[in-house]
Amino acid sequence: MNTKYAPCIKKAILHGAYVHNLFAMSTTQDNSGIRIS
Repeated sequence: MNTKYAPCIKKAILHGAYVHNLFAMSTTQDNSGIRIS
């Protein structure tokens, strides 16, 4: 992997996980379609 893009990829993954968790918490009544793990 090109180390130049490593920080951007890590930031994107962290941002995606944050948004995923936020969205899952806000929709606890219907999160069956959001579950990935």
